[in-house]
Amino acid sequence: MIERKGEKKPLNFVLTSVEMISTSAATNYGIKNLVEAVSGKLKEAQSDAATALNLDPENPWARRAECFSRLFEPLNKDKIVEAIGWISDSSDNFDRLLLTLAYSRSGDLERAARTYAAIPEDYLYAQNAFRTEFSKAARESLKPYLDGKKETIKSYEAAGKLKEALDGYAEIIKLSSAEEAGQIRKHVGQLIKGIAFITDVPEEARKHIIRAEVLSEKKEFSRAIEEYEGVKKIAPFYPEIYKSMATMHEALREYRQAIRNLTAYLELCSDAPDAREIKDKIIKLEFLLEEQKK
Repeated sequence: MIERKGEKKPLNFVLTSVEMISTSAATNYGIKNLVEAVSGKLKEAQSDAATALNLDPENPWARRAECFSRLFEPLNKDKIVEAIGWISDSSDNFDRLLLTLAYSRSGDLERAARTYAAIPEDYLYAQNAFRTEFSKAARESLKPYLDGKKETIKSYEAAGKLKEALDGYAEIIKLSSAEEAGQIRKHVGQLIKGIAFITDVPEEARKHIIRAEVLSEKKEFSRAIEEYEGVKKIAPFYPEIYKSMATMHEALREYRQAIRNLTAYLELCSDAPDAREIKDKIIKLEFLLEEQKK
């Protein structure tokens, strides 16, 4: 009660203390869930997922957390299908990792493989421990699918069906770790050595190369890389594409990506005439990367 000057009646009011949690905290709980899940704290992760979803059912991180938590419960396809529906339209690369796991868990390995293959390499290979763990889990979930593809590829090689084998390698390289992809390129490099027409760029990829060259001349290097990525999807074993991409990344001071592409070139063409030059270039880029970190 407060007496007011000039007023006969005092002002009466009641203060009520209410504990409120902002719905924005759903993001924090959602991210916390995923960190705990990676650390093996599954009970805590599931509790935080439920909290996040209760705070804000529409929050993207709350939905991601709940989706991921459901993958650890006893198999319930209806629950997994519902969770898939929450993020299936998302173009976010982390959501694609979760979708890969969800599709694998539901038994749809074909769709899981397509989803993972759509994630850009730069995202998957970034120096990010959190992302690395989820990428690894997604690849492991695809192991039965990959094992079947590898057996088919072996049979193609044994039968001398080189084109079919290369098509198979072009598919599984997108689903492999950086180390596994390197081994595939080395093997393919030996497989196609001396067979010029095999490594010729397909006609449908030529427009991407020409567009990239025009963009490079205009110094629009990021857009040029996007065009070269289009070539790589069509012809992942065309060696020259990796040198071109390395040049674009170097211009953008993206030295790690430049090194990765030059390494890929050498994996495909270990005895190329310019192999020594490329190795020296890698040494230079490694030094520039060290300097960049200072």
